[in-house]
Amino acid sequence: MNLSGEFTAAATPQALTGLLSDAGRLEGVGGLSSVSVSGADTLDCIFSPVTSLGRIPLRTTITTLSAAPDAAALRVVGVRGHQAVDADIALEFAPADSGTTVRWTADVVVRGGAASVGQRVWSELASRAIGDVLAAAASVA
Repeated sequence: MNLSGEFTAAATPQALTGLLSDAGRLEGVGGLSSVSVSGADTLDCIFSPVTSLGRIPLRTTITTLSAAPDAAALRVVGVRGHQAVDADIALEFAPADSGTTVRWTADVVVRGGAASVGQRVWSELASRAIGDVLAAAASVA
């Protein structure tokens, strides 16, 4: 699935890219817990997106593939039992009057039995989950 979104953050692009390795600040983001640095460019956490069935916790690894003043690329792998969600996320940062415009695109793949759920359902859920966690993370930058 190819997804995209946009929002405006009050933080500067430098503050936003600084979050990529700041487990302490990301621990304050709703939906993320047990955030820890597991490598130079890798964070491990529990990501619990809100669904119609409630929160579903996924053991999640976030790897920074690249980071520049105006862009970043992340690989996110979330696992729960035999189910998995992989997302390659590209972020673009552009100065705005009230901070930074953040544009994101994501290529999302659902694996396991959960993949049998319709793409429309996954598309809406994944788009909302990615957009919500990115905006929440930007608010703590």
